[in-house]
Amino acid sequence: MALRQLRPTLALIALGAVALLAVLPGCGGEGAGEPSPPVESLAEASERAGVEWYLPPEEIPGVRQRLVGSGPDAAVLLWREGERPPREAIVYLHSWLPLPPSAELRQERRYLRRGRSIVYPVYQDPDTPAGQVRRHAVAGIAAGLEAIGADPRTLVAIGATSGGALAFDYAALAPRLGLPRPRAVIGVHPGRNPDGVIPPTDLSRIPPGTRLMAITSEDTRIPDGEAQARALLGGATRVPRRNRTLLRATISGGKRSTDSTRNGDRIRLAIDYFIGKISR
Repeated sequence: MALRQLRPTLALIALGAVALLAVLPGCGGEGAGEPSPPVESLAEASERAGVEWYLPPEEIPGVRQRLVGSGPDAAVLLWREGERPPREAIVYLHSWLPLPPSAELRQERRYLRRGRSIVYPVYQDPDTPAGQVRRHAVAGIAAGLEAIGADPRTLVAIGATSGGALAFDYAALAPRLGLPRPRAVIGVHPGRNPDGVIPPTDLSRIPPGTRLMAITSEDTRIPDGEAQARALLGGATRVPRRNRTLLRATISGGKRSTDSTRNGDRIRLAIDYFIGKISR
């Protein structure tokens, strides 16, 4: 083919290449060469959304944190950096006082490495009355689960101290509110009165197919911790006894600091085993 015949074809190819470059990010056109906007930190998002933490939130290496909602009705979504939020989710309800995930979640971060998202409802600010925390917790859970399109078949709710009681409450309220119900609920040192009395709800509404576990030990800040754990399990009258587990994590003998470490290890193993049964 003669060069004169090739010229129209070459011109069309060049024109197409210019058009392609114009639509590719960072290649030609307005804003070319400009860096992507920085991801908003949890501290910045919290200030914008009116979320008041008891301690300043910090970044967690290798973990994305995204705030949804505002004020005490908000929730933080956590998942592994560089990935999309998995639909398999754990709802984690923090202990009394609104501690950010960087302060509350330590060992629980292992679930992010195992392909789960964590929904972390704020549920209170430093001045929230105890009687209102459950309403805020439910709102935050609902916003977080909707944001990631959570798979209800693998949903687990975990809570510490007052958050443990709220995890049981959520399992009772979710069906009536049309929200995803947890397959399993785990309360670590659960109770309704660490620093403020959380009014009880009707736990007999917890569906019979739910697996429940309450963990108690001498390390708890909850007065009458074992009695409160038993009360939570006992209130779920529709759940068969074989699906209601009370774990005493106390280890007698030795130094208390050593016992506390062993207690923590035992609690983590028990939670992992419990969640593993749900995932199978």
